[in-house]
Amino acid sequence: MQLPADMARLADGRRVHRTTPAGILALSLQPDAEARLREILGPAVGWLSYTAPGTDLRRALDELAEKDAATEAVVVQWVGLLVLGDSDDACAARSADLAARASAALEEELGGRRMLDARPVVAMRDVDEVAHLLRGALAVPTGRLEDPYHHWVLEYRSSEEIAHYASAEIASALVEAGPVVVDHAPLLRGTLLVQAPPYASLDALASRLREEVETRRRAYLAYADRCPGAELGPLDPTPRVVLLPGLGVFGVGTTRAQARRVADLAELNIRAQIQAIGLGGFAPPPEEVRAPVELAGATPVEPAGALAGQALLLAGAARSAAAAGELAAAGAAVLATDADPGSLAPLVGTEVETFECELIDDLDARDAVRRATTLFGGLDAAVLDAEVLGHDAVRDLLDEALHLLGGQGTGGTLLVVGGDAAVAALCERAARDAADARVRVCHAPGASPERIAMLALDALTDATGEPGAVVSIDAA
Repeated sequence: MQLPADMARLADGRRVHRTTPAGILALSLQPDAEARLREILGPAVGWLSYTAPGTDLRRALDELAEKDAATEAVVVQWVGLLVLGDSDDACAARSADLAARASAALEEELGGRRMLDARPVVAMRDVDEVAHLLRGALAVPTGRLEDPYHHWVLEYRSSEEIAHYASAEIASALVEAGPVVVDHAPLLRGTLLVQAPPYASLDALASRLREEVETRRRAYLAYADRCPGAELGPLDPTPRVVLLPGLGVFGVGTTRAQARRVADLAELNIRAQIQAIGLGGFAPPPEEVRAPVELAGATPVEPAGALAGQALLLAGAARSAAAAGELAAAGAAVLATDADPGSLAPLVGTEVETFECELIDDLDARDAVRRATTLFGGLDAAVLDAEVLGHDAVRDLLDEALHLLGGQGTGGTLLVVGGDAAVAALCERAARDAADARVRVCHAPGASPERIAMLALDALTDATGEPGAVVSIDAA
């Protein structure tokens, strides 16, 4: 976690490096935190009660370092571990050593025992059956024809630890306690725990998720109204973390990078809370400390890029690898598929996800769509290059993508590039099937590879067209 610029160095010239190891956070939440930390980490590690990162904390660190020159690190309540050193490498090494010491001490004290009373929940569903329903529930209507919804990218995580936490008897209380690190609160705001999800029926689950999200949004706005001293503008009350017992936790973000960051912090918070309770004490930041920081970071931010928050499948990357990169640069979360690993090679290591898939039958098409759902939480669009895929693969992908978009319930766009009269007939059939789901089917015959990104961008940002009719795009 980056510190403010005015905290990068102390008055004595030493660098300041901040980390938030779960074990040290758990120790810092105990009523005897200072004594425990000194016993485990040694006398060179100091303790400070909560001071927000900035000028006041920098002054407190300077005073502590001047009082005891042997101080090598400081644990700040609800902030984390601040390590002092002559170089970034020295700070990083010391941070890792202190985190390892804390982890070893907790392992010795807590062993492998479960810290929370919990009844395991069995979802009997895979994440790719459920994620798009959650993503649809989280979408925010904009009232604009050209982009009717503000979308989110989801990052899914699962583990025994998360499952134990989500099904714990005190899970609701832990969620309401909020993050154990104060300045993590804006990214983890409005955490939603869905109790007893009706996994047996996907229709019932979709309805329940929409109800839960709207209830949580209203509750968050009420929470903001009652928080004292908060000077508030417009707030974005959408939950940034969603826990589904039996399945896992989802981080919610406008971009994939943000969703990953949220999921990372959610996992850290879960681990620190569990360990703190196992140690016998749990003193998280009180609302009057957390709320002003949280709400200051809860104002809506205009997304970067025309496609921010949108998730896109690009199938047939042999001609369109460059287009995948351009669409990702416009803000979209992109999964590119192709049968030839060589066609995907230029995208490896970029922001674009890749999936080698031959698309021989409908099962392969289903795998491609499910892969996108697992990675991003769902889809808003699919770009299908008929010149690479062929008739049957286009048919299967249209069917699978339309099925997912219908379940998600927020419309979408299917763009077919190239193809002959038989492919055009497939587009017409898909458009009729898609009318009730408010999914637009576009066809751009004769498109050259270098124009695919531009055509996709136009199709995704222009909502014109009659329901049930193919939108023909001039590829010239």
